[in-house]
Amino acid sequence: TYKIIEYLTDNIDFRRKLFSDSTRDAKGAGRRKQQAKDQKVQMHATLASYVFAKHEDTALAAEYAADPTRFGRSVGQRLQRLIRLYGDHIKDLGVTGAGLLSDEIIEGSGIANKIGMSYEIHDIFPFWDELHPFWRELLNYNPIAITNSMAQ
Repeated sequence: TYKIIEYLTDNIDFRRKLFSDSTRDAKGAGRRKQQAKDQKVQMHATLASYVFAKHEDTALAAEYAADPTRFGRSVGQRLQRLIRLYGDHIKDLGVTGAGLLSDEIIEGSGIANKIGMSYEIHDIFPFWDELHPFWRELLNYNPIAITNSMAQ
């Protein structure tokens, strides 16, 4: 999972296409919205290649070389599980905290406790800090109407 996150972090346009770019972010940055023209299957195959083609476990790399399609499907399924878990945690946070980044949260608050500045989300979903910035404003991943202002 961390290799997938690494690739998505380093390849911003790829990530925007895979997860459907936020219109708000695109307008704010003065650029066009990025959308997936490549099929997601091909994008999952790209991620699988990054993770497995030169894997330190040579047996796993050989398995990938023998059947890259299976590994691409596996990456797609892993992303779907992560998205589902992310959505579950967003529902737990509710409207107030779903749009906040970790550095915008007041330590000791109820939201801080839920996110894991004490324990909860980070224990169950250790990828929160990496994936929340990718998905927090995309309605297909975060269906709760969010605000990124703590004053509201």
